[in-house]
Formats: sequence, structure tokens, C-alpha cells
Amino acid sequence: MKPRIILGLVALSVIWGSTWMAIRVLVIAVPPMHSASLRFLLASVILLPIIQWKRLPWPTGRGLHATLLLSLSMISVPSALTFWPEQRLSSGLTTLIFGAMPLMTACLTPWMAGRSVPRRAWEAMIVGLGGLGLVMSGAISTSLWQAVGAVAVLLAVAMYAASSVYAKEALAGVHPFVSTAIQFFLGGIWLALASMVFERGRTSTWSTEAIVALVFLSVFASALSFTLYYWLLQRIEA
Repeated sequence: MKPRIILGLVALSVIWGSTWMAIRVLVIAVPPMHSASLRFLLASVILLPIIQWKRLPWPTGRGLHATLLLSLSMISVPSALTFWPEQRLSSGLTTLIFGAMPLMTACLTPWMAGRSVPRRAWEAMIVGLGGLGLVMSGAISTSLWQAVGAVAVLLAVAMYAASSVYAKEALAGVHPFVSTAIQFFLGGIWLALASMVFERGRTSTWSTEAIVALVFLSVFASALSFTLYYWLLQRIEA
């Protein structure tokens, strides 16, 4: 594996490993779907000028259809499922549940992409799912809210995994900057509309910590990390 790919994987792990703490800080001050919409709309504002400056081509055909679909399956729906339980679910538990994403991706790859998964990967998956079961059982025994929140996050992980397998093939000819910016913009719009319906009347209490968390989520955990993620998808196995 090339050094730049290894470096990209390490950077992605560090950034996304810190994401859940920032989300928890933000959703305490701002309603969850409103928080998520601001995160992605600001990230799209960062990426769109870069696309215009580099004069990158916009997607057409299958690439455009895939980008539109992923704005729902990769951005808006799983983000809502993640931001909502973070109001009371611990960021540590969310991080542990998201550790199941490679395992779910391995499960979905043969079915969605027609590629086999090595035996060692299956063995690791069985061990990992066992550990996930222990984590989930602890959440369920703690409180009903923890159980519901954990299930919501697990559903988000499943959507991320399926979207990753799909995106690897469907976005093969689309520049990562372009695909990411469109998904962020549309995903932010869907989340803003959902917030207007489900969070009507709820107020935001902005603080310095909440603003810093939003900036981190928009710049590093979205604009930078998702672009890097799609770049890696085009170069390594999902």
C-alpha cells in the first residue's frame, strides 16, 4: 500500500474519531437536524469555490444519479440518525458502534459488488460483531433511551456501509471534490427541511464551544474528511 494512502487512512481515522465528541457538544446547544444542516451547508460553501477555481466537470448520467442518491443515503438520513441520539448517547458508545462499519461493509460487498471477502476478514468480522454485541447489551441494560439511540446509530452505520460499497463503483468517474460538494449541499437542504418540520419552535443557545464544534465539523470532519474518503474509495477496496 502506498505511503500517501496509509497517511490518508490515518488522517481519516484521527479526524472521524474526534467527530462524535464535537457532535455531542454541538447538539447540546443546537437542535440535532439544524446542527447537521449547518454542518453540511457550510462545508459545501467551502468546496464550491474550489470546484469553480479548478474548473472541475460536473457529473452527468450515472454519476449524477449516484450523487443525488448519496445526498440522502450517505449524508442526510444517517446524519439525522447520528445527531439525534447524541443528545443523550455518550460519544464513546457512538464511536464503538461506528467501529462496526468495516464489518458491515464486508458483509455487503459480496452481495452489492460481487466481490469476495478474504477468510481472515470474515474471522475478524465475527470477533468484532461479538464485541459489538457486548457493547449493545450494556446499552440496553442501562436505559431504554440508550437502547433506542444505539439502534439508531447502528442503522446509520449500515447506511454508511451500503453507501460506501455503492459509491465505489457509481462514483468512479466523478471528482471527489464535486461529488462531496453536491452531496453536502443537497444533504444540508434535506436536513434543513426536516428541521423545519420536526424541530419547529426549538431554539439554539450558541456558545464558543458550539461554534468551535461547528467549524471543526464543517471544515475538518466534512469538507476535508469526506473528500479524502471518496478519494480513498477510488484507490482501495471498500
